Amino acid sequence: MDMRVEYMKSKKVLTM
Repeated sequence: MDMRVEYMKSKKVLTM
């Protein structure tokens, strides 16, 4: 559950 959230957060940060 945490891995998915962290992955999404990392992608958002990279996209930003």
